[in-house]
Amino acid sequence: MNHILRFPALVSASITFTVWNFVLLPYIYFTKLETKEKKDRFLGFNFNFRMVQLHVCNVIYAILNTMITCSMQERRTDNAISSMSPKLFDTKDLWYGAACTMGYGLFYTMILDRIGVHLYPVFSPRSNFVVITWCAVFLLICGFYYLWNWVIEEHLNLLNFESLLLANLFI
Repeated sequence: MNHILRFPALVSASITFTVWNFVLLPYIYFTKLETKEKKDRFLGFNFNFRMVQLHVCNVIYAILNTMITCSMQERRTDNAISSMSPKLFDTKDLWYGAACTMGYGLFYTMILDRIGVHLYPVFSPRSNFVVITWCAVFLLICGFYYLWNWVIEEHLNLLNFESLLLANLFI
């Protein structure tokens, strides 16, 4: 079960972190809020404990989950020294991530949206951007699949347990 959920957990946290912090937050702050008071309230809302947990720390937890609870494999480096690192994601993991995302999307569209719970207005079937946003999500899944495999393969030393724990405590 852990192997099946490893990539979907990491990719959903990565998408949430990226879209909120680098797309939606700047868009709302710079284009939708006119007064300094509204901007200050929005920043206060954005940096409260719950929002930081959802949009920042969640990706740290997902990385820790991927590194600590997964199967390890031996890796050979350029100088023939072997080391242990998490297994790379394979195409099955990519499909698990896409299936979980599609399942959540169907749940949102068919149940939550219909009863008036509008968490993501751009994913609503009534939105003019529904096709663009859904395609963007699936492109992000593929992009994060390659990104996280590259990180595991090449730069895992930057994401060690101690540095992630320290980052989480700092945040």
